[in-house]
This record gives sequence, structure tokens and C-alpha cells, in this order.
Amino acid sequence: MITLPGLIDIQTHIGAAKSEALEDWSSLTAAALAGGFTTVLAMPDAAPMVADGATLTETCQSAAETAVCDFGQLVAATAGNARNTADFQAHAAAILLHSPGLEEDSVLKNMHAMNRVFSTWTRKKPICVDADAQEIGTALFTAKVHNKPIHIFNVSTAEQIEMIRESKLLGTKVSCSVTPHHLFLSQKHIQTLPEEGKASFPPLGTEEDRRILWKNLDLIDCFASNHRPYRPLDGSEEQLPVSGYPGLETALPLYLHAVQGGFLTLKDLIARCVTNP
Repeated sequence: MITLPGLIDIQTHIGAAKSEALEDWSSLTAAALAGGFTTVLAMPDAAPMVADGATLTETCQSAAETAVCDFGQLVAATAGNARNTADFQAHAAAILLHSPGLEEDSVLKNMHAMNRVFSTWTRKKPICVDADAQEIGTALFTAKVHNKPIHIFNVSTAEQIEMIRESKLLGTKVSCSVTPHHLFLSQKHIQTLPEEGKASFPPLGTEEDRRILWKNLDLIDCFASNHRPYRPLDGSEEQLPVSGYPGLETALPLYLHAVQGGFLTLKDLIARCVTNP
């Protein structure tokens, strides 16, 4: 028997705070407990998006009423709220530099707004960004200038790993996380699928990228599922597969498979799923 502390997943998604059809706090946290996770953080891309104090308060109240494990909520930083992060930072787990569909709303495409977020956000909680954002280098540089902690989600390529290595060597307060699908899958694993099947997968790196992730585990601070369930079909419309990858109930078996294969130790697993988060 293997005994582990309750695990922490720092990157999950809900569809709405309370919903009969979409993943909500009740179903998310039930899935977490089923997978061995006793704390989850939710990304801000729910409906409605969590980008202001009122919406943050509402989703946290819903979580307090319905969640069955510990929880935290990230809030989205946009060009519109960059001056007002003090209004919601006390109750947010972290802030995500957000890039919505409209370019004028994107804090990542507005250097003045990004600087404003780094200036006003507390040093006690990280500023986060997705590794696939083209502006990741700018965000890392800005974090260094402001001496604020930054966390990079979804690291999946050799280039991203190298940027993080260089930033850490320069003294930037940077941490990063990888997902199980990037650790265990690459583009080669979906080559034989039809195009509509490939649409159900998140963007994957090359096989060389995957190998480099494993070779550089010392640079990777956390494992995070990026749990994002499929929207259920209601039979009212013809629907192609939609992108979604439930991960809370499957992540731990994959990590333990890596331990059994000698790629990880239990100490490594606990560091990236408990201590570092």
C-alpha cells in the first residue's frame, strides 16, 4: 500500500459555479476526491469569466456551499481591470494574465496594462501566464523588473523549458507546471486519428519535446491536470468532438506509473503535487 498526503491540483476548470449541465464546484471537487486530490484551484474561464470582485465573491460563495474539498479561484487580469487588482486580490488564489478574443481587452498585448498588474498585485500570490502565450518572454521580463513571482502553466516544449531555465538563472521568481498529457503524449500519438478526433486533444508537443520535459524535471515545480471536461451532448444538435480532457481522476495513476517505471520517485511526486503547490 502507498500512503500519500492529499494532493493539490493548481489548474482545473469549471463551466459555471453551479450548473446542471456543466462541470461546477460540486462535480469538480467530487472528481478531485475520487482522484486523490484534496485541494483544487479553478481557472477563471468560467461562465461568467471571473475578472472582478463581484464575480469572484459569487463563485467563492458557490464553492463554499457545494464543494466537497478545499478550493481556490484564480481571477483573470484584463486591460479593463489592471488598475483595480487590489479590489479582489485578497480572495483570489492567484491572477492570470488573460488574453480574451478582443485584442483591446488583452493585458498580454498591452504593456502598460501588464505593468499595472505587476505593480499593484501582491507579492504573496503569483501572477500566472500560459506557456503558449506569445508574450511569455515579455511576462518573464516584467516579473524580473518588478521582482514579483510568476507561474507558467502548460509548459510543453523545449523552447519554453529553455526560457524558464534562463529566467531562473537570472534570479526571476518563476515557477512552472506541466500536465499529464504533455508528459505522456506527443503529436505522434494522435497521427492516425481522423481530423475530428484530433480536435478533441489539447495542443501537444513533439516526441523530442516530451523527452526534454522528462530530462528537465528539476526545472518543473508542479504537475497540474488542466482538468477540462467535455460538454455533454444533449441530442439537440449535430456536434463534432469538442476539446476537453478530464484529468483529476486519471492523473495520479499516471504519476504512479511513472514511479513504477523509475522516471519519478515518490518524493518527486509529493514535491510536485503537494509541497511546491
